[in-house]
Amino acid sequence: MDALRLENVYFEKGSAVLLPESETSINEAGSALEKFKDIRVEVEGHTDTRGPAAYNLRLSQMRAETVRSYLLKHFSSARISSPPRATARKRPETKERNEEEFLRNRRVELQVLNPEVLPAT
Repeated sequence: MDALRLENVYFEKGSAVLLPESETSINEAGSALEKFKDIRVEVEGHTDTRGPAAYNLRLSQMRAETVRSYLLKHFSSARISSPPRATARKRPETKERNEEEFLRNRRVELQVLNPEVLPAT
């Protein structure tokens, strides 16, 4: 499955409230989704490894739902599966040796469910 990491998507600490600076990246992703009418995606939320696993799973689910809802509200033609998937800290991108690596693991990705509809690169 192909994935598109949404860069510069930030939330209030410990919550699923999007920070305003996140809208640019999410809008760019929404515009891209509208260009490919047949593409289907799933929103996936991730957290770092700090904190209890159950809390992180719930938080990543809420954050993924926030992004999914935003995309559906602003890009009604986007084909986004429901419900979003929460992976919490199950698939870290980094080893979390410093604050920057913790930040990299706190992310939202769009998983492309049917990559065959994308143009060949």
